[in-house]
Amino acid sequence: YMIAGLMAGAYTVTPVLSGYEFSPNNAQVTVGGSEGNATGVDFVAGSVYTLTVPAGLSLVGVPCTPLSDNSPGAVFGAVPIARWDPSRQQYLTSEPGAVPAAQEFLAVTPGKGYFLYTSEARELRIPGEPVDTTAPFMGVELSPGWNMVANPFAEELPFANFLAQTTNIRPYGFVYDSQTNSYRVVVADDAIGMDRTSLLPGEGVWVYAVETGQLIIGPPTGLSAQAAQQQKKSKQAGWMIPIVAQVGDCADLSSLAGVTGTEASWQVYNPPAVAGHVDVYFTGEGTHRLAQDLRAGSSEKLSWDFVVSTDICDAEVVVSLPDLSRVPADLVIILEDRDASRTMYARTMSSYTFRSNSDGPTMRHFRLSVAPRQDRGLVISTASVHPAGTAVRLTYSVSRPCSVSVTVRNIAGRLIKRLSTDRVVPEGTN
Repeated sequence: YMIAGLMAGAYTVTPVLSGYEFSPNNAQVTVGGSEGNATGVDFVAGSVYTLTVPAGLSLVGVPCTPLSDNSPGAVFGAVPIARWDPSRQQYLTSEPGAVPAAQEFLAVTPGKGYFLYTSEARELRIPGEPVDTTAPFMGVELSPGWNMVANPFAEELPFANFLAQTTNIRPYGFVYDSQTNSYRVVVADDAIGMDRTSLLPGEGVWVYAVETGQLIIGPPTGLSAQAAQQQKKSKQAGWMIPIVAQVGDCADLSSLAGVTGTEASWQVYNPPAVAGHVDVYFTGEGTHRLAQDLRAGSSEKLSWDFVVSTDICDAEVVVSLPDLSRVPADLVIILEDRDASRTMYARTMSSYTFRSNSDGPTMRHFRLSVAPRQDRGLVISTASVHPAGTAVRLTYSVSRPCSVSVTVRNIAGRLIKRLSTDRVVPEGTN
């Protein structure tokens, strides 16, 4: 550009173009007299990407290269941010007093994922150079374990495009649902435990890397042959039991136990929790905590040990199995609170409630058991209580020999007295 015919003196030059911001915003220029003409007064223009975040926690990325300063404060403003460091197995933040972090690790670039927290819904304006949507994106290094990455494109992206170019990651990811404060499972195809098959523009996602490598993401304009083939997979047969834990507005809605109906199992690792969480994970075999444990089809008795954990103190924790419709009717489902020695028949249980610790994190151990119904079902009948002087007499009848536990509880469910535990009784009146 050229601005001619100026009188000698100092000027402020400001570039303006709708939908763009510039670096620098303006320039101070002196012309005329001994200064002569001024040349090389240049600006870099970046189109503005608008990131709308709801109140609370969001897992996001930026589908553009920031215009100038790419520090979290310059890009996101005065918003608390956190990013998981696989090498340290902890979150790094830019807040004062946080673990010192390499500037490069937290620097905002396309393909990286960040947790943002805002007290109210906010619209962030981020100027930068958009990512090319016609070529594969290669911009993020993966470390072994969980990595916070993001859709680097300003378009919806099939999760299959992550798998098409990168063989280093597990075939699933987790996005964050700010409405339910819970993770959701995203996979490439219509699998038994999936919630979604694509990522929104700039949406963050957890992926698990088997080893160090580079994340290569296919563009949103098309799928590779491998990704397309993965999407054609039919839904697996079998059944599953969702396990939900909720504390106030926080919930874990992504945990599943069940069978695949095939010779292959489906195990999904559990992602790192965030502050103010409730989490359900299976302990199972091996070193990994599992969010989903779907096993090869079996007619034998199956059981899953799982933990409900929360860092929310002195609160009501509600555990439920909200949908048992896919479990065959000839299977008996039992839920056991192993820490409280309570056993419940799941098909008649609406929910189970306990209170979290008042002075620290809570870990409650449960067991879910599924077994074929016996030919001769157990029936409890004629249960009654009668005064007997200063005591009471409890009478009940069972249809076959069994073990019986009897407890007395108050109206709030708190244990008053344990009368018997796993006492074997004969058929008939006891």
